[in-house]
Amino acid sequence: MTEEVKDLEKKLKKARNEMRNSNPVNKSNQYDFIGVDPEAKKIERPSSSDVPDYIGKPKKKVSKKLQDSLPY
Repeated sequence: MTEEVKDLEKKLKKARNEMRNSNPVNKSNQYDFIGVDPEAKKIERPSSSDVPDYIGKPKKKVSKKLQDSLPY
């Protein structure tokens, strides 16, 4: 009984390996630019005073503290 199970496992393993190896490997020769689009344009967002009833994100505030001033 155990020999039959081992034989079946071997046959199954061979069949699985044949299925895996039967798939052709396709090599891609497409070398597109990866990263930030060099043709991207900066979009100017309207401020809240330009458009009525427009509530946008607040503008980034510049820190008035000196960058070198540490509490210690």
